[in-house]
Amino acid sequence: MPIGNLLWNADYLWQVRVSDYDAAGLWSNPALFATTVQQPLMTGQLGGSSTAAAGRTFDPLSGDYSTQVTDAKVNVVGPPLQVTRSYNSLDPRTSGLFGAGWSSQWDMQVQPDADNSGGVVVTQADGQQERFGRNDFALTQTTSVGKVSGGASDDIVAVDRSDGGLYMYSAPGYSAVTRKQIVGDWSQEITGSTDALSWGTPDGLHRR
Repeated sequence: MPIGNLLWNADYLWQVRVSDYDAAGLWSNPALFATTVQQPLMTGQLGGSSTAAAGRTFDPLSGDYSTQVTDAKVNVVGPPLQVTRSYNSLDPRTSGLFGAGWSSQWDMQVQPDADNSGGVVVTQADGQQERFGRNDFALTQTTSVGKVSGGASDDIVAVDRSDGGLYMYSAPGYSAVTRKQIVGDWSQEITGSTDALSWGTPDGLHRR
């Protein structure tokens, strides 16, 4: 599958058919699949993730016992001024501020995923970890084109190296989901903008 054709946490339909040089068969019935980011096997189930809403400290699905202790608290206006720590019996980590099994807001962090996929792993204050995948579309020849879509930041035009296509990415997200493909000397009105755009190459982009 070429890079950038699928996005994480999305649903897709898959179909196949057999063909030769003379004719093609019928398409198969659509098969639904989802691109779900795989969560950490052990630490993804910590913090009473499936039982916290019910007020229980033992999670029968993972076998984890979790509890929370507040060591110090000062009543103030604004963010809470307190020291609270959480304990998870199945937490294999020993690097926390309060020792093995314990986690707190001082242990919260975001780290690159160890599989070099470009994703990140977020550690919460209750010890639970969540993995977020990266929607990878490698861009080259990036050129700023101003506030074409009407946002507060400049939009960009770039070549997606995975398919060779030329696209416009709207600020501030620059997402592959909302990008607009540019084909040849394509010209059209952009939603939210009164400018008509003429496109040739990134260097030949101009307003008119």
